[in-house]
Amino acid sequence: MGSSSTESSLLLASLQKDYSTLKESMDVDRTKDIQIAAKKIAYAMNVEVPNVMLPPYVKIIYTNFAHVRMLAIALIMLFTFVERPWWCHTYPDECAKSHVYMNSGLPMLPFVFTDSVQLACLGWLLFDLFLRYKIMGKAGFSEGTYLAQAILIVVSIADTAFALLVPIYRDSCFFSPFFRPFLFVMMFSSIRATLWQIIKIIPIIFELLVLLLLLLITAAWFGLILFFDQENLGRDYFDSFGNALLNMFIFLTTANSPDVRMPVYYQHRSSVIFFIVYLVIGLYFILPFIFSTVYNNYKTILEQTEQYYVLRRKKALLSAFHQLDRDKEGLVELDWVAVLLVELGKYSSKISMVVDEHSQKMIAELDANHDGKLDDYEFVQLFTTVLHLQIAHNETGTLADDPSSVPEAVSDCEIDIDPIVNEEEVAQLSAGKRLFRYLSDLHNRIMMSSPFCRSLRAVTFHPYFEYSIDVLLVLNGIFFAFQTYFFVTGRFDRSVQWHWDLGEWFFTLLWTCEMVVKMFLMGLRGYASNYKNLFDATITIVGLIASVLSELDLVGNKLVRVIMIFRSLRLLRLFSRMKKFRMIFATLVQLIPIFTALLGVLVFQYYIFGLIGIRVFGGLLNTENPALHGTAFEAASYFPNNFNDFGSTCVTLFDLMVINNWFIYMDAIALVTNEASRLYFFLFWFFTNLLTLNLLVANILDAVSAQLDKIKDADKTPEEEERPPVLQPLMQKSPTKSP
Repeated sequence: MGSSSTESSLLLASLQKDYSTLKESMDVDRTKDIQIAAKKIAYAMNVEVPNVMLPPYVKIIYTNFAHVRMLAIALIMLFTFVERPWWCHTYPDECAKSHVYMNSGLPMLPFVFTDSVQLACLGWLLFDLFLRYKIMGKAGFSEGTYLAQAILIVVSIADTAFALLVPIYRDSCFFSPFFRPFLFVMMFSSIRATLWQIIKIIPIIFELLVLLLLLLITAAWFGLILFFDQENLGRDYFDSFGNALLNMFIFLTTANSPDVRMPVYYQHRSSVIFFIVYLVIGLYFILPFIFSTVYNNYKTILEQTEQYYVLRRKKALLSAFHQLDRDKEGLVELDWVAVLLVELGKYSSKISMVVDEHSQKMIAELDANHDGKLDDYEFVQLFTTVLHLQIAHNETGTLADDPSSVPEAVSDCEIDIDPIVNEEEVAQLSAGKRLFRYLSDLHNRIMMSSPFCRSLRAVTFHPYFEYSIDVLLVLNGIFFAFQTYFFVTGRFDRSVQWHWDLGEWFFTLLWTCEMVVKMFLMGLRGYASNYKNLFDATITIVGLIASVLSELDLVGNKLVRVIMIFRSLRLLRLFSRMKKFRMIFATLVQLIPIFTALLGVLVFQYYIFGLIGIRVFGGLLNTENPALHGTAFEAASYFPNNFNDFGSTCVTLFDLMVINNWFIYMDAIALVTNEASRLYFFLFWFFTNLLTLNLLVANILDAVSAQLDKIKDADKTPEEEERPPVLQPLMQKSPTKSP
């Protein structure tokens, strides 16, 4: 172990020492070839390469202020919740009657304030794009996405500024809110790609949608023939073809089942055959077929996209290889590859970390015959491995110990160790990051040299320590159960409240001590790299703050109940001991990127339909509208669910997405407007339920299936297990090296 570590250190030192020597010994053409090859490889790894040399502070501003960019777009999106709705500018007196024109209760801020802050946020986003242009140049700014961002930002600034200066413009045609969801999509590549993939699916399922429409028309026609004017049994649902078509569509979503068939079924039991056959064909055959078609085509598009990037990466890597192979021998000197790796590390700190940690080991493994040269296959495999290690670092925040594997998770016992970086990189770090690096290095030295720390570490991460924590969790759960019982049944005795307070403080301080000790032993980054630790830390910190506030009588009765519920979530930690629950949690973690992208698409859809709903239906669903008297909407007291402001609109759209009773909202809107308004609800169902949510469910099924396969593979005996290759080669290895 010690000799291996020493050898690795010597190899790394050799690389860093030889870099300047090798580079000085190369001619101008060779140096230029290496720089061009590094840019090609960076392109293959989707790493942006600056084409001009700028002062370090420009790059630091652009990189370190990324959170300001996210804050700006978040504020722009959230302003819609606190802006006065469009219809309130036309009917200000009615808008003030919140008991009649019900809303979400969110405060409505003055438009002067919201517009001013929005202009500041848009200005920052425009400045951020300007920095990108200065850093990346025209080549890095040529992508249409950034041009679209610039256009949207400039148009939004002009629209907002004009609305701020000319109030009458705001009351008539203020379009800036409609630009916000498109700007949101443009800011996130994963959301943009997912939305575009969903749009590409629509033409593919067009024929199935026509088939679904034919089923609806046929069912409405047959229903009209069978039940129209038959002892007035079809007067509510089959009094016209349009009404029959509408009700059969609602019946397909099961929202009005069994209401639509009950008048006829009440008199003629055999009529149920018609409705059952219709549901079996539509709900259990055509819709699942559409569902599977949507998902299969979505996966096909993803695979095609992945193959495109794999081929693009292969082409770029081979181009870089031929750039260095000036003599057309089919071989590249290892010295040039070493310089190329360090040159590539200048474009990305993560790649630099991978190079510092694993470059010599990877080169040694690929150069099996020790001739000091790499062929095209070995060259491609080397930089493919670097790419995989970079992805692993992005996902876990740590580097893999073995370049042949990508870790799925970081263990509880991992220490926060920073890789070696060159002095130039350290000099460009901000003061905060330099301080953090110094403290991390100090922490690592203490952990390695202190016998007390080593002993404390052995005790803390011993299995028996975890078992004792589980026992205390069970006792904590029993304590919560008794406390909750006495609290909700009214048997809580204030005279002995100090007993309950003492118990709460005991468990709160116990979990706080556990959190602090683990943070001390693992370091902040090592502790935060484990999702279970983050979950425990969140509950512990909230519980500690709640205990302090409760002790100072700064929280009300309702908040105390919320805190009790939040504290009880710690018991979920016990489920991590169960294999099935670990699988569920691992599946959820695996789905986070997919959930994030699809959730972003849902946000975009909610935003678009919400803004349209406020513009078209705002203020119409109110308690004094005579068109709603005697309707199912009034009987169900659905008046808080409306399109009067953006908060209420989002709640209404969520109810529509859940499907249950969604036709009551549609009927109410049709009564206060016209029949054409039903198209709004059909389109929302199509885009959210039929496309986006189906993809979400399908990805969950896919992830669960993958986790089950992993469990089966883990249960295999060594004789049964056939270990697949970790990396899928981009090229087939030739039997021998090129001469």
